[in-house]
Amino acid sequence: MIGELSALSRGPAAAVGVDYTETGKILASMAEQLLNGKSVKDIPPMGAPAPHIWLNVTTIKAISIELTDDLKKIADKLIGQ
Repeated sequence: MIGELSALSRGPAAAVGVDYTETGKILASMAEQLLNGKSVKDIPPMGAPAPHIWLNVTTIKAISIELTDDLKKIADKLIGQ
């Protein structure tokens, strides 16, 4: 298991982590507000986006783990199908 979602294509069976594209969009929106003159005190704090669960089907099959319907349901993304 690895926390960097984009690393999943390099072989780990699963990754749980934050989507950095989504995080970047949130930060870009905040930066835009600042650049357009909004005061920092007027921008509400935001928590990190919810973590995602990605599964690498190729690796899961290679190490003989059964990819159950329950696993598929909790996964936000399946790669290597």
